[in-house]
Amino acid sequence: MTDMTLAPALLPELLRTYRADVPLRLWDHGKWSDVEKFLALIGGGAVLNLCGRLRLWGSDDLFSGIVINVNVLPPTIHGGRVIVRAGADPSFNANCTVEQLVDGSFDHNELALCVLSTIDFSRIIPCDLEITVVAPIPPGASLGTSAALGVAIERAFLGNAHDSLKIAERALFAEKEISGRKTGRQDHDAAANGSHCDVWTPAIMIEMTSLWEATVTSTPIGSNIASWLKNTVVTYLGSHDSSDIHQALMAELEGDSAAAEVKLTRIRQTAELARKALAEDSTELFSQACQALLDAQRGLSQALIGGRSHVLIETARHFDGVSCVPGAGGNGGSLISCFPSREQAEGFVSEAQKAGSYRFYEVEYPGLNHH
Repeated sequence: MTDMTLAPALLPELLRTYRADVPLRLWDHGKWSDVEKFLALIGGGAVLNLCGRLRLWGSDDLFSGIVINVNVLPPTIHGGRVIVRAGADPSFNANCTVEQLVDGSFDHNELALCVLSTIDFSRIIPCDLEITVVAPIPPGASLGTSAALGVAIERAFLGNAHDSLKIAERALFAEKEISGRKTGRQDHDAAANGSHCDVWTPAIMIEMTSLWEATVTSTPIGSNIASWLKNTVVTYLGSHDSSDIHQALMAELEGDSAAAEVKLTRIRQTAELARKALAEDSTELFSQACQALLDAQRGLSQALIGGRSHVLIETARHFDGVSCVPGAGGNGGSLISCFPSREQAEGFVSEAQKAGSYRFYEVEYPGLNHH
């Protein structure tokens, strides 16, 4: 896809504000098979993922994802300006004039501005747009934060009822085609699905023949697996350091296409295993799918699952938990684990606290509350 039609921003409410709260991508069976350069190699990709909102373990705070708040203010310069403040994650900070946003002369390294440039603001300018971004977890958690930021901006201005597939592809276009970043699509689809006003399940199956040709299917979750997911713990290990690992892995895979096909097909197959587990509402099959994903990641590169993650995976297993190393992997990022009971989840947190200075989060899955 090389072009994207501007979508008109909704007229703001009386308070002249916009807001969106977009969940993060969590479990991601089949990851890597959504990356454009690998899709053709293995004849298509498949990812089954789940999205959720977080809060610190044991707190009474509201669950949240990436939250965007926008104030529409009188212009302080001719035409107005755009200011993005991201607090704990300054990499998302950005600013430009409205004129620069419209004519494309802004810094294309700034993801928020790239996403904003896909929106038609003609009905509300001239004005200043003051945008605040709040994340529930520190940077580098490997939970698709960049994609969620893009989806949150699109959701805020286009509305919670806007088609999820179109929202995801608009955010993906901004990140890949305008900003020039290397990215797959699964994070965008997860965030867009979970932020729709009629979301009824946090799980989707994404089947791709190319980056821009995908079928996204909402996947129901039965009461057995839901009872485990309610006891999810996200352990934040620190900002991931996977860039060097990924570059080396990319070079290795591109250098041996036959071996790459075998490894990537194996990781793609975990999406079908996870879909079967959800279809049969089998916690045993879900555990097998999670183990298959860990094994497939190690098959890609032993460095994708760091030493601290390995220790915590074994700790979770001691409490009958199953785990996933999401996203980038490496020596930082996050670990996601779920357990048969709250008591076992609490036992894991208590034991894991002895192993390192980690942050722990509980999860609310969109659409899972009715179980």
